[in-house]
Amino acid sequence: MKIFDFEYNVGGILKPKDLCVKNYSSKDVTIKKFPDGEIYVRVIPPVENENCIVVKSIYNNEELIKTLLTLNALKKGGAKKIYLVAPYLIYIRQDKIFKKGECLSAEFVLNEIKNYADEIFLVNPHIPFNFYEYTEYKGIKFYGIDVSYEIAKYFMARDPKVMAPYCSINLTDPKVISPDDGAINLAKRYSEILTCEWNYLNKIRISPTRVIIENKDLKTKRFI
Repeated sequence: MKIFDFEYNVGGILKPKDLCVKNYSSKDVTIKKFPDGEIYVRVIPPVENENCIVVKSIYNNEELIKTLLTLNALKKGGAKKIYLVAPYLIYIRQDKIFKKGECLSAEFVLNEIKNYADEIFLVNPHIPFNFYEYTEYKGIKFYGIDVSYEIAKYFMARDPKVMAPYCSINLTDPKVISPDDGAINLAKRYSEILTCEWNYLNKIRISPTRVIIENKDLKTKRFI
């Protein structure tokens, strides 16, 4: 197994635990950028007949191209199976058509990735997903990883001494607030873990960079 992680020490974490990591390869990808903006990618061989995992947070257009070129290089190199683990994946927010003529970017990007990756793992994606099992969206299967508990645990302790390793803020009787109705299910999940109340804000989008939040009495000064 070869792990290509761009921002995370995944292989370094797994190898000491002996979790079936037979072959660990960190950042064995050469990436260059030409003056005109084109990206060059070369995966250091050999990857033939290897199970390859790419761990990449895809947060802008350039990172998307880097990832697609990396996946393509692995496939061209004869990798046995290719897995993509994306803590964040750009363009997933447009998972519905709201106005005639719009591009369904979530479907487009997932289809492009699926051309090269055998399995796709997404961390709390914007698309509604099944916790820790496969979800099918527009005929494309991906595995949804929920990290709600890992995030919520930063706020679980009420004792500042217990809280210190996780967070410098001590919250007493907090309330989980969703920024809009689209994240209500996530807010509910956090509130269940933290055993506290939840609420949501009413958001009206004016443009890609401007939103209006309606006034709402949240009845608390401590919220997450």
